[in-house]
Amino acid sequence: MTTRAKFPQASPPPGLPGGVPRKWLWHYGTLLRLRDLLKSDELSRYTEVGSPPDSPGADFAEKGADEFDHQTALKRLAVDESAVREVVAALDRILNGTYGACEVTGSPIPPERLRAVPWCRHLREVAERIEKAAAAGPSSGASLRPQSGAKPAS
Repeated sequence: MTTRAKFPQASPPPGLPGGVPRKWLWHYGTLLRLRDLLKSDELSRYTEVGSPPDSPGADFAEKGADEFDHQTALKRLAVDESAVREVVAALDRILNGTYGACEVTGSPIPPERLRAVPWCRHLREVAERIEKAAAAGPSSGASLRPQSGAKPAS
């Protein structure tokens, strides 16, 4: 008869609040690191786009290239800000107990999906319907409700 060695309970890494459910510790730590990385990148983008390019004496083509670079940096900053909001929302869902459940159907999101995309809010099928509805436009009448046969979690 073999006895199993008892290992100490995993404690949250430094800086993690004690209210993080044990099963979400990896996700919470990953999301914190991602948030910090995005915020540091966002800060560098703010300095990059702090003021519109002003190139006195530059030729027309150079001014156009500078303006293009500035507009591209502004778009990247908007994407970074959106990503930070998604990551922070996922951290909040962990703390309030709703992490891991699809926001539309209430069904559990598969662990593999949460590992791959720890900030995800929806089942893959629901996310695809949302993307299709967004691409079709608001007048398309596309529904985000569960399709027939899908059961919301109780």
